Amino acid sequence: KRPAARTSIKQILRDVRMTMRDGVALVADVYLPKADTQAHATILIRTPYGKTEVTEQAAPLAKFLASQGFAVVVQDIRGTGLSKGTFYPYTNIEGPDGYDTLDWLCAQPWCNGNIGTVGCSYHGEVQDMLAAECHPAHKAAFIEGAYTYNNGGMRAFSFVRYGAVELAYAVGGDNALLETLPLGDIMEKADSEQVSYYGFHWPETVHAWLTEKPDSEHWQNDGGLFDEAKFNVPAIHMNEWYSLPFSSLKMFELYRTNAQSTVAADNQFLIISPMTHCRTSAGSADTTIGERHLGDTRIDYFGIMVNWFDHWLKGADNGVTDMPKAQTYLMGKNEWVSSDTWPVEGLQQVPYYLADDGRLQATVPEEENKHTFQYDPINPVPSLGGPVNMGNVIRAGGYDQSSIEERDDVLVFTTETLTEPVQVSGLVELKLYVSSDCLDTDFTAKLVDVYPDGRAFNIVEGIVRMRYRQGLEAPVFMKKGAVYPVTIDMDSTSNWFAAGHQIRVEISSSNFPRFDRNLNTGADNAYSSATKIANNSMHFGGVHSSYILLPTVWNSAG
Repeated sequence: KRPAARTSIKQILRDVRMTMRDGVALVADVYLPKADTQAHATILIRTPYGKTEVTEQAAPLAKFLASQGFAVVVQDIRGTGLSKGTFYPYTNIEGPDGYDTLDWLCAQPWCNGNIGTVGCSYHGEVQDMLAAECHPAHKAAFIEGAYTYNNGGMRAFSFVRYGAVELAYAVGGDNALLETLPLGDIMEKADSEQVSYYGFHWPETVHAWLTEKPDSEHWQNDGGLFDEAKFNVPAIHMNEWYSLPFSSLKMFELYRTNAQSTVAADNQFLIISPMTHCRTSAGSADTTIGERHLGDTRIDYFGIMVNWFDHWLKGADNGVTDMPKAQTYLMGKNEWVSSDTWPVEGLQQVPYYLADDGRLQATVPEEENKHTFQYDPINPVPSLGGPVNMGNVIRAGGYDQSSIEERDDVLVFTTETLTEPVQVSGLVELKLYVSSDCLDTDFTAKLVDVYPDGRAFNIVEGIVRMRYRQGLEAPVFMKKGAVYPVTIDMDSTSNWFAAGHQIRVEISSSNFPRFDRNLNTGADNAYSSATKIANNSMHFGGVHSSYILLPTVWNSAG
């Protein structure tokens, strides 16, 4: 529920031009509230989706915030809408353009120099890039659903290179595109009139996402932020468990540890809901995400937003900074949990070992063994639900994985029925020993919550591409039959495995189109059409004991 309007909109200034340092003019709409003062606390929304598009977030949000007494500026970013220049998604220009925009705002008679930023997804990512510029007028940020952290090409590897298959379908509108080989040809096969996204044309960009190497200069300069980035703005970092939360969790940490002032360091807050991408505000008293019922997921989204900006931009003493540093939704128990840190205090990293008989157990199996399965790139394991931010191809959320687990190329490992609940809150990692008869292949994994009635809901998932097992900068092929240790980062979650449930791990070599297919030949997957069936093995027991490491807040599963 949104707070009631405090005032009306006095005036909307349309198509206002702002000149950037390189002479390029960006265009914005300015919403001015009816108020006694002539200079207002101001909130900036920078968007690639169109500043006047009422079906999107920016314009409706601008009208709401203006009704709360803020001047609101909605700007078409470079090369989109009416703004000049060339649009290159997620590039380093976003930080400087944001900085120059704040300079321009501070010079306007209707802006008092106290400026906040707000928005989700791309609207959130440009906030992070601006925050790293440390503009003195940037007093508060409300960042949702951003995927900004780079970590040396990790965006390319885990988000774009894998997620671009789905994105390519989203901008192409043709289901047959999913089967395109070589993958790099997908844009050429799309209808040129359909290859656009919210009105802007970007087949060249998507092609680069699909074909550039993870350690290329393209990804080093894509606008993502690294560990050394500096910040000086109080911020709320918001995301969703069934979106892509890891970047928000990392930025929450970096904003604190790399803060340039005590005020900024002490005023970073984290909110993670169980929703799908940019849907935290849509929580209800009876929420189902995908097929999984998750209870009352409501949070005072707009109330927190208004109080946040009232405090930092208007000086209101409203107690908003007294809220817990971290508010996360504990799925399964279906309740909001508050803590002063993330991960929560008292966390223990508990290993569960994969055993020969399909068990997931607390003890190391004594006997060494392996399970071998065939992975055929022409018949990949289909994606079903999961943490995704493009829902055109894959339905985001929790879905019963029972049909997936019936496949011969999916290995399943399950605990005994839990007699006590197990709370898993934090980063989930899978430590595997694997081998293959191919030069390169993938290994995929899912953590699953098995309900008493047999339904098996996906919680988090991950993948490792074997040629990059030693790092993105140094691809190394496998030797036939050699056993390699690998770690699959499965992202973070917070899930309550209730008594009567079971904890399950699925292992395979594909999850398509959530991740692009490895063709198993060792050739560049973006340019090759040839495929090879891989005989892949997962080892367990003895010195090759594979296990999942669960960040357990309280555990008595045995």
